[in-house]
Amino acid sequence: MGFSTFTGENTDMMSFPTLAPSNRRQRRLLFLASIGLLLVASVSVIELLATAWGHRPWSVARHGLRGGMNAAGVAPTFFYYIPLGVFVGLVVGLLLDSFKYVQGAVLTVATLLAVPVVFIPRGVFVEPLATSFGPNTVLTALLAAVVTLRIGGVTFDGIDADQREFPRIPALIFWLTAALAVFGLFEAHVVYRSPVVAVADGFGTQTFAFEGVVGTDAAAHLVGVIVLLPALRYFTTYERGLNAIMLGPKRSGKSAVFGGIHLYIRDNVDEGGAAATRVSRLRQSIESTQFPDPTPATLQPGGDGSGESQPMLLELPYSWGRFVPTRVRFSVVDYPGEALEDILAEVMEKATQQTQGGDAEIATDGGERESSDFDIPFSEGDDGDDDSDSAVQWGATDDGDDGDGRDGSPGSSSGVSSQTGSDSGGASGGTTSAGAAGSTYDDSGSDSPFGDSSGGLANASEASLFGDGDVTDDGPDIDPKSSWEAATQSIREAETLSDMIPGIRGCVHNADRIVLTLPLDDFVAPVIERGNVPAYLRDRVVTPEEYDDYRRSDIRTIEYDGLNYGVKGPTRDAVADYLGWYEAIQAIYPEKEVVIVGTMADWMLDDFKSHRESSAAPQADGYRAFCDYVRDEIVREQNPEITQIFGGATDPDPLYLLWYDIKNEDPAGTDELRINVRGPSSVLKGARQFMQRINQ
Repeated sequence: MGFSTFTGENTDMMSFPTLAPSNRRQRRLLFLASIGLLLVASVSVIELLATAWGHRPWSVARHGLRGGMNAAGVAPTFFYYIPLGVFVGLVVGLLLDSFKYVQGAVLTVATLLAVPVVFIPRGVFVEPLATSFGPNTVLTALLAAVVTLRIGGVTFDGIDADQREFPRIPALIFWLTAALAVFGLFEAHVVYRSPVVAVADGFGTQTFAFEGVVGTDAAAHLVGVIVLLPALRYFTTYERGLNAIMLGPKRSGKSAVFGGIHLYIRDNVDEGGAAATRVSRLRQSIESTQFPDPTPATLQPGGDGSGESQPMLLELPYSWGRFVPTRVRFSVVDYPGEALEDILAEVMEKATQQTQGGDAEIATDGGERESSDFDIPFSEGDDGDDDSDSAVQWGATDDGDDGDGRDGSPGSSSGVSSQTGSDSGGASGGTTSAGAAGSTYDDSGSDSPFGDSSGGLANASEASLFGDGDVTDDGPDIDPKSSWEAATQSIREAETLSDMIPGIRGCVHNADRIVLTLPLDDFVAPVIERGNVPAYLRDRVVTPEEYDDYRRSDIRTIEYDGLNYGVKGPTRDAVADYLGWYEAIQAIYPEKEVVIVGTMADWMLDDFKSHRESSAAPQADGYRAFCDYVRDEIVREQNPEITQIFGGATDPDPLYLLWYDIKNEDPAGTDELRINVRGPSSVLKGARQFMQRINQ
């Protein structure tokens, strides 16, 4: 498997050094490398500054400072407490930052390292501080520190916040260091006679004269500055960030999962964070015991009342971890599920070229995975059916992708960054082009997903709530694959699904973790065979004896052990199709961490209880056993080919199960199923284990 880096990265100093954001491991290695470079280069640059300060003849800066202190009538050594206070203020600002205090500690160590190496041997800085130590000088240093903190944006309100962030501090550190480094290079190696001189009562003047350039150690000093500045920039701006995205076929429960995760974060992870204070339609629906409504097939009206359409970019920003917190952005992009095949067209094309011995360029940073047993793509046929209008668990309509109302009303489809699935037998049909320009999804034509401009969510403001509503079209075009931020900006600016697709591809490309949903109602044949379907779902299954009594458009067929089973409900991508997409993702992005999550796991609860000969639902100590049982005794039993998705037969990757307890005790038919929101644990069962895995 050949690999190549991709182009289009932003290379300005705000993000230096440039690295594919999708490779979290390399970001960590770069951070560790920046620490090492900082420790070494800081000593060199501090030595440079000491040389510049003690250089003869004095520089104009030193004459100016001495003259100012003489005019004010204070001791010359008094000045040294001002830079000391500035340094203390900057370090304290980093230490107070919830996401930067590790950098503050390392920066302190790097500076203290210079004391025995440079300051004491050269008689610089430490000696003047010691000779003028006293109440006035200490007060001066404290005042300088307070002023620096205030300039850096540190306030009492900010300190009292649960998550303290002071982004000005890293910028101040970098630009002050850069200015001092340039000053040091000039003063240490350019000899001149200052036109301003310090005299006993202030300032005097003399004739300026250039006397030459000192080349001693100039190369070493220049290298030290060149190494220090980018290392310092990366070091001070680095955060343990994580971008997680979720993909899944149409109507696989992504919206219900996202709403449940929102509740779990609010209640158990980050009670004072940004996610906890947001009120989303998904969360509100679940809190009221209802599954979220279907996501419509049209882009939502803009929140500014202009009537313009915009996609829904839902983001849950939260911090994970107490001592070294990670900033996590778990994102969902709502779009018609039929578009997933189009979104992954590039991935499928590259994966197909690999299986055919081609030399496709792959935007990845390396890694290996067990070779595929599948012939990607699984199928190029038109196996789906759009005629069903009955309900299925975690889905309410035949057109809705993630609608989870479970009530049989017609709706539309969606997708989730946590992202979505498509109905390959529906609007997308067949093979679609890789580029957005060739997408089958545009806003023209009566049959377009965007043909009905009246469609929308009950709470259309959710788009602006979770996104940045003030993004403009000014400036050059952005490459959605260059960074996570560029990808989400592209999504926010999209006016049609075709415009949105490149941004969604960029989110996939830049994600650190990809969550792939496995709708377990596609794998219930062994459960039906054993007669262990939950009571409230029994009227939604079709046994082999009943199979011929139903139209194929009314059920999803499951072939198992030579027999045909069925599940009543809306159409979804053929299992072989979305498993093929999943395997292609794993092949093209082997460096990404892929997490398989089984949704609608309550289909399997009674079967697991029967297996354990217990009437109790799996608690925390039984969760892993439940997951392994479903993976090995149900999913892989029905579909052995899925073994490759779990990384092979030996030591397979874990399956994480998510489900809601249902209040209904009797068969619901086409009636709406209700969520049981009572109980001591998370409303979304399995959320704790799932989130622990996502945030590892």
